[in-house]
Amino acid sequence: MDHIFPANDTMENGFNAVADAILSLNVAPAPYPVWDAAKREFTVKSILRWLSSESDGKIYAVDQKLDAVQALTKSLANADIANPVPSTLLKPGTDPYAGVGPFRYEHVNGYKDDSGTWHITGMRSFGNFSYTDGRDVFALAPVRYVFHGIVDGKYRVACSDRPHVGYVPEDRSLRIDGTLEPFMCRAAFGASKDSAGKPRSVAGAKLWTRSCSHNSMNEAAKKKGAEYSGYTAADYDYLYEMNLLKYANKSSQANFAGCSNHTEQTPVTVAGSGAPTVTIAKTVADKWPIGSAVMVGTTKVAGRDRGNADAFDIADQANIVKKTVNGDNVILTLDCGNISTEVGQLVSTAPWNPGATVGIVGDGSPYDNKSGREPFTIQGIEVMLGAYEILGDQLVKGEDDGYGYYLAEDTSKSATSVTADYTKIFTLPIKAADGEMYPSAMVKAKGSLVPYGTGGSTGAGVGDGIWYYGGKKTDTYEVLVFGVLWAGSVAGLRRAILSVWPGGAWWGNASRVSPNGRNRVNADVPPQAA
Repeated sequence: MDHIFPANDTMENGFNAVADAILSLNVAPAPYPVWDAAKREFTVKSILRWLSSESDGKIYAVDQKLDAVQALTKSLANADIANPVPSTLLKPGTDPYAGVGPFRYEHVNGYKDDSGTWHITGMRSFGNFSYTDGRDVFALAPVRYVFHGIVDGKYRVACSDRPHVGYVPEDRSLRIDGTLEPFMCRAAFGASKDSAGKPRSVAGAKLWTRSCSHNSMNEAAKKKGAEYSGYTAADYDYLYEMNLLKYANKSSQANFAGCSNHTEQTPVTVAGSGAPTVTIAKTVADKWPIGSAVMVGTTKVAGRDRGNADAFDIADQANIVKKTVNGDNVILTLDCGNISTEVGQLVSTAPWNPGATVGIVGDGSPYDNKSGREPFTIQGIEVMLGAYEILGDQLVKGEDDGYGYYLAEDTSKSATSVTADYTKIFTLPIKAADGEMYPSAMVKAKGSLVPYGTGGSTGAGVGDGIWYYGGKKTDTYEVLVFGVLWAGSVAGLRRAILSVWPGGAWWGNASRVSPNGRNRVNADVPPQAA
């Protein structure tokens, strides 16, 4: 083994603190979290006890050569576990990882106060839980102890739900004071906004787009509380690592296309008024799933950009709740107020709104995981809604030697440009022309997964493109991930586009709230050779 982790006394103190906390309970494991009726929340200590009682302590790993081969080899406790079969709403798949060690998760309602203390006010399996009552929905999971490094000539990604020698607590699990979080909570849904303008993670609301940017998301998140930020790279990386470990493939699109090929704009074919309906050609409507969203505008210009006001001034991000066939046409019933439409006015696909995957058992998409027209959920987290999601703790800056990736470890100090509070974690090399770069693999460096090699393509290596400008640049850009409605085969859990300034907002840009932005990251050392 030729991978060496840096010494970190604070990390070790945090490591020991959680072990002491578990041992200090000094009681037999309780089967269920305990409800505190006076505070109307589940006690953190009982949730920690519950997680501990169901821990298996095994190490689950995948090994890969750092080349363009997409398949990985499962190893250690992971070696004999079959890949899951993704689910749909009507056809549950199989997930042999369900309820297992570090793969456990539970949908919860809760919030983090300004002191960093968790308050879990609802748990899906134990009560007082809602997807839609305005309380944030998080996927609560045990803190993982992780390893990234070269073992016997291959790059290993491994994790466990108990400490092991050479393993460190996962990124963003250590609080500012060096203590370890009792568990990890990650937003289950893309961000919408409440009546006070605060971002939230709930089902059944409208995805926040059009005015969402790196800058606006972070500012809105700070209104929510001192511990909140926009989407963190660690939350983002978690999804990719879970995909590697469960499905043993570098490309998420090997199993989940996401909403990446859902592009149509079509005219109204029959005028209507006094109802929440719009009529379009059946040949188009047949492609649009119930539950997906549309925008309807007064414009009659074919292909009109969705960002123009007349492309969505009748209805915006309205969900299709019913389709009624009428000859060569289909009447779409929408979840909006009554509208009036004229023949020729434009109806366009839009990013999905949060909550479409509620009810899916395990990982999967509502109807078809490979359709390219719908989001998917993995580890209880719904992603790839047809909008990019903006990272709140990273910026990219054009420099003499390429594009420098910078991380704000404490997102209370996030800024509109790179400052002294940001740490450089990686540099993308200068290339001749604008366009995609396809990594061979992803490796860990200073708290984030970063691209390794350039031997990939849409069908090789990571399978997802990183778009950036050619030549030397001096501007600063926000980091947009996942992909938009038409991203196609370049989309996925490692897609990134680096072309928009930090205040840039668009109808196809979204984000999600994170309660982990002030927690620390680990200074992992990247491998020096394949």
